[in-house]
Amino acid sequence: MLATLRKYSAVKLKHHPLALEEVLLLLEPPLSELELGRGDKPSASELAAFQALTMLGVHMQSATTDAHIAGQSFAKACGRFYSQSQSQSTKPRFDAMMVAQDEASRMVHIRSLVTLLRRAKLGFDYGQFANDLRVLGDQTVTQKEQARRQGVLLRWGRDFATGVYASSNNESES
Repeated sequence: MLATLRKYSAVKLKHHPLALEEVLLLLEPPLSELELGRGDKPSASELAAFQALTMLGVHMQSATTDAHIAGQSFAKACGRFYSQSQSQSTKPRFDAMMVAQDEASRMVHIRSLVTLLRRAKLGFDYGQFANDLRVLGDQTVTQKEQARRQGVLLRWGRDFATGVYASSNNESES
């Protein structure tokens, strides 16, 4: 199943309708009636569940440590990686993901970050990640939804910075 999730992480749902079906069948508990889509496009909840589970599949490839760490945000894990890494490309990747203007671009950057986290054996909370992706993927244009999207991005920026600080403090105490 992990190989299937990894494979689906790079597909467009409109070209692979079975991908959404297969991923939704993995959910326990399943999405509620209110979270399920209507019509010919996936709902924000369906899309977020699909994205989070396929990224979990990418993260778990050849994993020897837990990919899911309850309470550890995606952005904080990225910040921890940045502080531990010699690579100068991590922060620009994270920043590009934060300012991405469309879902496809954001997911390309997220996938590259998840791959880096996997190599560094850093996990994060995939439940919270799915919730955040749901908010970011909601296409509603109300002020309330815009504020929620900006709130997720603000929290991710803060979590990235605190991940850097937490790692730096741990290294200096050693």
